[in-house]
Amino acid sequence: MVVPWLDSQGSTQTASPQGKFATVFRSLTQSRSLSTLVCTGLLAATATSLAPTIALAQSTGRIKVIAPAGPVPASINRDRLNALLDQAAAAIKAQRYGDAAVAYQEAIPMERDNARLYSGLGYAQAKRGDFKASADAFRLAISLEQNNSDFHNGLGYALANLQDYKAASQAYRRAIQADSKKVGAYIGLGTVLRRDQQFDAAIAVYEQYKALKPRDWRSYEAIGTMQIQKRQYSKALKQLQQAEQYAPSNATIQVSKAVALLGLNRPSEGVAALERASFIESKNPNIFLKLGEVYQTLGQDDKAMNAYRKAVSLRPDYNEARSRIAKMHMASRDFARATVIYQDILKNAPRDADAYYNLGIALRARDKKKEAKEALQRAERIFKEEGNRERLNETKKLLRELR
Repeated sequence: MVVPWLDSQGSTQTASPQGKFATVFRSLTQSRSLSTLVCTGLLAATATSLAPTIALAQSTGRIKVIAPAGPVPASINRDRLNALLDQAAAAIKAQRYGDAAVAYQEAIPMERDNARLYSGLGYAQAKRGDFKASADAFRLAISLEQNNSDFHNGLGYALANLQDYKAASQAYRRAIQADSKKVGAYIGLGTVLRRDQQFDAAIAVYEQYKALKPRDWRSYEAIGTMQIQKRQYSKALKQLQQAEQYAPSNATIQVSKAVALLGLNRPSEGVAALERASFIESKNPNIFLKLGEVYQTLGQDDKAMNAYRKAVSLRPDYNEARSRIAKMHMASRDFARATVIYQDILKNAPRDADAYYNLGIALRARDKKKEAKEALQRAERIFKEEGNRERLNETKKLLRELR
């Protein structure tokens, strides 16, 4: 069967289902679910494990202050120090991390040799998103306690969020050296290696993690998605099926499983996995977008349109889904509806060159040459500014045809 469809530029073409399937598969493999979603989730998971070793006392919530040897210096106001630590603990509990950081900063001069004060500050700064300040604080904590795995783990987390993956991986490795059972460090290390495209090294780390936590789905899912990126679809599917056993209601696993199945040219099973993901996370517009793409691959245009509309209903400003709907209207020669959608997209995204380009095509099809020329001229300017020569040449060709 040969089906008409619109390419990524909006022009109508005729292609085999296999060719279109390859396009959708590339879209899925480049999606957030594979490139960043898992990395972000796994790295965020280390935030709970990096909570510094500040030894909060259960009775008071205070840090157990380690006093230097000898008599307590008269300059230290113990009551004031304890009050600041109480303030920091209360602020962290209330998720007022800026206030916690201020309390730690006031406490540190009272006892500069207490590594846990620096680690507490590092934790608070990380939670408030100031990762440079967090890294600096953890480095100071490490200078006082070099073999504390929590401090190295916290430093790794801060550096990973600063995208200094080489330094982050070194920090995580030191955390593991200090404590071979430091679960969060394995997750963090695997994540930064993956972000740095060191897939084989990352897989090796997750295999180590599996030995520690054999029932944790995250390692199987991470290995599976990396094997997808290596085009090892059969191996990936086995890993993802194991992940599914431990987390049957996890939508991320189902999305990754769908990609593996599509890579194995098993689209019906792939769409079934995406349908399950959409049932599990019924409020996730990204899943419905990908589901619509696969439905189109299978020639199920009505289901595809419903999936795209569902994505837009969940996220009204989801221009990618709205563009898909517009392209389906253009494929069915409903250029008036497509025009309205592209005009709405451009209200919120005035530098969307693709939207101008497709709007120009829709207007030309409606014999509105003046408006079509204006839209294409705007697309031309933006493509030129972006340095997109291929699209610029396509736009110029259309403009010449309108003369």
